[in-house]
Amino acid sequence: MLDPQSGRSLLTDTLPVPEHLASALKREVAGRSRPIPAVLRLATDPGPCAVLFVPASRPAVLVASPRTAEPPDLSVLRHVATVAALEVEKRVAEHERRRRLGAELLAGLVDGRLGADTASHLLREWNLVEEPRLLASLSGDGFTEKSSDLHFRLEDRGISHLLLKRAPLLTALLPGSPEAVEAFREEVDPSSPIGLSDPLGTPSRAPDAYRESQWALQEAKTTGKPVVRYGDDTFSPFLPRSLSESRRVVERVLGPILNYDASNGTGLLESLRTFLAYNRSWQKAAAELHVHRQTLVYRMRRVEELTGRKLDHIDDLTELWFALRAAEASGNLTPKANAPAQW
Repeated sequence: MLDPQSGRSLLTDTLPVPEHLASALKREVAGRSRPIPAVLRLATDPGPCAVLFVPASRPAVLVASPRTAEPPDLSVLRHVATVAALEVEKRVAEHERRRRLGAELLAGLVDGRLGADTASHLLREWNLVEEPRLLASLSGDGFTEKSSDLHFRLEDRGISHLLLKRAPLLTALLPGSPEAVEAFREEVDPSSPIGLSDPLGTPSRAPDAYRESQWALQEAKTTGKPVVRYGDDTFSPFLPRSLSESRRVVERVLGPILNYDASNGTGLLESLRTFLAYNRSWQKAAAELHVHRQTLVYRMRRVEELTGRKLDHIDDLTELWFALRAAEASGNLTPKANAPAQW
């Protein structure tokens, strides 16, 4: 019983799938423009196999390799495929149950709602208690059809994981081994960048690791690299290296704006970010914010008054831009999807 796209067994307690058989199946499926028919003859070495479509809620086929020169009895194979479909559905239901429970567990971890003892006990059930562990974040742009059954394919590969979808992110808790990270990378949209946190360490560090993976994802988008690990050499040397440091930068540079927005229900911080994102174009930034140009001019003057920094001075402008990046990392600002390149 195989996944026709990956050639992997759907029954984890069976013998390994012969490599020549898995390769032949993947080539056949990749070369077809139409769905697999009910019965397919698959040319393999040393002899042909019969491939039967299994009517299940996830892609599945039954591959029968004859041991004699006689062709297999199709009526018997169809009966076996029907029985196999029941087993596949049983496993699908179990995988789905684990996916839901895993999402609830990961949400509790990144929200800081679980105590250390409770979290460690629950993570043991997912075989995620040993270090290194890390969080990997993928933007919503990478949510393709391939991502919809990601939990199935990671289970098929024997990769321990928890998955959480929170727009605009898909986040996974994974073993920190290169093999596990590469497996995750292979099973998502290859064109979508991935951000990796520092090692989790203790469950209580999950909220910080969650932010780290998001910051690394933003850096991956900026640099065009497929995978960026938080704090590695791909990060700008001018950005804070820790969340606590980023929070201090935000408080020192943007604190007056944050306090003003909180007290008055205004959006000066978002207006500043949009203004810089559009290379200080009054017209484009005002259009993005759906305000009159003069309204934006007034807001930026207010920003200058609150921060004591001038938007036409390069030193002040640089400080404000780096502080905005730090605000995204520390959670004061939600990273903006599909934002234009900043100045």
